[in-house]
Amino acid sequence: MQKLLLTERETEAAVNMSRSTLRKLWAKGELKPVHVGRSIRYVADEVTAYVARLREAQTGDAKP
Repeated sequence: MQKLLLTERETEAAVNMSRSTLRKLWAKGELKPVHVGRSIRYVADEVTAYVARLREAQTGDAKP
């Protein structure tokens, strides 16, 4: 079963970005975490969608 929520550290590793870059994306509203108690989690599908948007913006490829 695939994880639905990723920790900040797991998200950093998945997208190969630093914590500060993730926080900047959060501040810009490009990648929004959810709070579980005092913990920050990122929705795995939203991380995947963010990477797809990056790819589309850079290559111009639109996936239906």
